This record gives sequence, C-alpha cells and structure tokens, in this order.
Amino acid sequence: MLVANALFAQGQWQQIWADEFDYTGLPNADKWSYDIGCATNNNEKQYYAKERLENTRVENGNLVIEARKESLNGCGYTSGRIKTQFKGDWLYGKFEIRAKIPAFKGTWPAIWFLPSDSEYGGWPKSGEMDLMESVGYDPDKTFFTVHTEAYNHTINTQKGANTSTTNLSADFHTYTLEWYADSVCMFLDGTRYFTFKKEAGTYKQWPFDKPFHLLLNLAIGGDWGGLQGIDDTQFPTQYLIDYVRVYQWQTSGGPYTLNFNNYSNGSVQTSPTQNNYTLNQQVSLAATANQGYDFAGWQSDFYSSKNPLVLNMNRNITVRPLFKKQGEMVVNGNFESKIQNWNFSSGGASVGTSALSNEALNITVSTANSAAPWDIQLQQYGFNLVNGHTYKLSFDAKATNTMSVTAGVGLNASPWNSYGSITANVGTTQQTYTKTFTMNTNDPMARFYFDLAKNSGTLTFDNISLVDLTVPTGVEELKIDFSNTVFYYQRDKKLLSFKSDQNIDSIAIFSMTGQLLKEINSVSGHDFEFQTSEKVVFIKYTKADGNTYAKKISLE
Repeated sequence: MLVANALFAQGQWQQIWADEFDYTGLPNADKWSYDIGCATNNNEKQYYAKERLENTRVENGNLVIEARKESLNGCGYTSGRIKTQFKGDWLYGKFEIRAKIPAFKGTWPAIWFLPSDSEYGGWPKSGEMDLMESVGYDPDKTFFTVHTEAYNHTINTQKGANTSTTNLSADFHTYTLEWYADSVCMFLDGTRYFTFKKEAGTYKQWPFDKPFHLLLNLAIGGDWGGLQGIDDTQFPTQYLIDYVRVYQWQTSGGPYTLNFNNYSNGSVQTSPTQNNYTLNQQVSLAATANQGYDFAGWQSDFYSSKNPLVLNMNRNITVRPLFKKQGEMVVNGNFESKIQNWNFSSGGASVGTSALSNEALNITVSTANSAAPWDIQLQQYGFNLVNGHTYKLSFDAKATNTMSVTAGVGLNASPWNSYGSITANVGTTQQTYTKTFTMNTNDPMARFYFDLAKNSGTLTFDNISLVDLTVPTGVEELKIDFSNTVFYYQRDKKLLSFKSDQNIDSIAIFSMTGQLLKEINSVSGHDFEFQTSEKVVFIKYTKADGNTYAKKISLE
C-alpha cells in the first residue's frame, strides 16, 4: 500500500467508468437509457426512439446515433438521445468523449450534461454544461456553453466560447470536460477553449455542486440547428462516438471501503468480506430477494442490473441493492432513491421539488392561473403494455390544501392518448387512489403521468404503482418445447429456464442483433435460469450426443 499511495501522492486521474463500444447491438443497458418522444424543445423535428437499432446501435467499435428521414409517431424524422442518468451520475471529474459528427444543414449533434436530481429546480435553475454543440450550416465551429439561472440564453447572459476546426465531420476529435469544485474547463483535442469559474453568490450563479449525468444526441432542425433549413438529400446520417471515459481525481491508492445504503426486502452476500480493500481488488456482490420480491438492480455509486456483480475497487464505493414487489412495473415508486427514474416537465410554470429518501416526494406548485393541468407533469416512461391485459394504477397522495390531480397511463407521443386515468381532489389527509383499465392496443413505450398545474401549494406522493393483473405472480405462462427440451418463460419475472430429460453440454442465448446474452456449460434439470428483457431471443444448445439445436423464440 505504501507503493500505491506513493503513486497517488501528487494526485492523478483515476478512470472510474467507461464505454469503449467494443460490442455489437443496442447500447449497454447497464450504462445507458433513452429519452423518448417527439422533441418539442427548441422546435426540433425528430422523434427520439427507444431501443431501435435503426437509430441507436453499437457496431464496428463505435456508438452510432443515426438520424433518418421517416415518419414516426407524428414526427418527420427519427434519431437517438441516450443518457447515463441514474446509471452514471458524477460530482466533479474528467469526461473524455471521442466523436465524429455529421455536418449539413439541419443537423445539431451535442455532448452535454444535465443535473440528475434537479435539486435547485427546473431548467435552468439546476444548471447545464454543453461540452460540444455544432450546427450543420456552420460546420467548422464547436460551441462550449454553460447555463444557470443567472446565465442562460433566454435572457442573453449565457457564458461560453467557440472555436473553428476545418475537419470536424471528416475525422474523430476528442472533447474533454474537466469539472472541479471551483471551475468548469472545456477542451477540444487537448486545447482548452472555455473556462467558467465559480463566483460569489448562490446556486443561481453556480449550481454545479450536485451530481450530473451525460447525454449524447443528434437533433434535427430546431431554433438553432434548423435556422437555414434541413437538407433532406443527406439522410440517413450518422453521429459516431468511439468511446466515453470518466475519471475522478484521486490522492490515495487505498485502502478503500465498500458501503451499502439502507435497503429492504432482500439481502446481499459479499465475497470477500473485508473492512478495507486494496487498489483494483475485485469484489463480488450477490443479491437475494425476499419471498414476493424481485431484484431490480444496483444503484448509488455504481449502477448495474447484473447479479452477481463484480466491482473493481479503485475508490470508496457505496451501492444500494433495489428490490421491488413481483409484478410491479414502476421503478422507485416509493422514492427510496429520491427522484431517480422520474421526470419533471414544467412548461414554463413555477415549480419546486424536493425528495425525501425512504419517505415521499414533495412537489410545490404555484400555477393557479396556468392554461392547462399538464403544464406541470411528473412522469415515468417505457412501460410495455399488452393488448387485452388489465392493469391497475395506484398512488398515495395528500396536499397542503385541496388540489385537483389527474393521474394516468397513456401514449408517450402526440396525441398523448390516455389508456386509463383518474382525476382526484387530493386533500390534507393521505389517501390511496386507484384506477383499473384494459388495453385495446399494444404500446411498448407507454408513460405513467401526473398532471399537476392549475394548483398552488405542496403535493406529497408515495407508493406509486402499476401492476399487470393479467399475469398472475409466479405462473409459468409461456412454454416452448423443442427436441425433448422444454423452455419456460415467466413473463412477470422475465425469467427463462428449461427442463430436459437429457444431458445438455452447453446453452447459448443471443439477442436478435447477434449479441451473446448468456452461455453456460454442463447443465441439467432446472439448473439453468436467465433473466432478460429481450422481446425475441435466439437459443442454441448442444446435447451430450453432440447434436446441436437452435430456435428463435418470441418472449412476448
């Protein structure tokens, strides 16, 4: 340890997170999630799609964000916008992204950072850092900008800089953000072009003391990108990212500690179990859910859905295992993880939010004269709703004075149809509100929403839930039988298992893009179980007699 600490004596950048894009298929779900829908911000023209290979994929060592001229869900173009929110959230550090951008009229690629919890309020109160923006009609320029309540473009006080580079779209370039407690510095190919220093004041001048996350997107058109129109002859077009690397400044080479945030409804086994760990020592964490619950992932300093999870101890790490009731579709409905997985939109209305860990979410609104109830919304996206299935939504709520609240589940794009909703007059005593509805269509990207405007006061929410009543907990609903081997898929648990009267040498499961999801050797009986959110998989297995069998299986 003396040697390790000697190396760190003057301090150095230690890599703590990365995606080298050295795989094929959809972006790694342990690191990236999606913003979804028609991009109404800045009057952009694209629909941001979720888990759609045509728009967002990894191939040939690059992340590809592809914009296409096609109609989808009311938009005339499609593209991708991915983010690390609640899977990679950092307070200070060095962020290095190597990318090659498209450049023709109408394109607007960006590398930028937003607050993960927006603890100072909606944009621009909680801040924004734009490491790279470029508009296609001005193809040689790179813009670096920060936004705060005191400094932003809506009041013509934004802080930023730009530089000219002649080959932005022809070659890869490296964009770097160094973020310290007292400054933000932005670089292109190792040269610093912009520094924003902390000054005396409040969060209005410097909101950059809370965790932020990274976003990568390619917008089409909009107030800036579409200022000179859109050249439709150039589609499809690609925005390529070679790698993303995140570092934090370390002055110690260990020993490091592994800590667990408060959690319930399960247990964790650590191997090895020690008070301290040496630099780069590997530690395995295995989570076990209590009866009636499912493991839902790891959060805090390290996000992953893998179980067991192997950590590389290169700093002090805090993790929290998440467990949720079987059949529950809402993530973080009790706000144990503050407002992770929830999104606010305020439509220019006045709104303040605060989350109380392990208790409830408080939302203070002042919009009695608002034009519409949906001018303030609390939302969660990405629910896969199935035609013919019956769902129950429920939530607990109270208010400082009687307020009208609409809660529902509906389409996450224009015309924003509701599949089932309830409007309640929420009073000062906490009550539980419920609504049951049956789907008459399939929607793999539905949203759970609350319309909160036209009120003044504070609303408190807890125990938000959406349950599929059509799928009984624990029932093996899907049975696939081929070549004396029976595969079972429990839709409520997303768990694939098998039973065979013969010995199996190996089983491999692939996504339909060819990515290997799971491989196991020398299995028999019920020893094989695999949890997956894939809608279609390709299974290949070899029996002890050497014969190989393969089949595409739909898990919907």
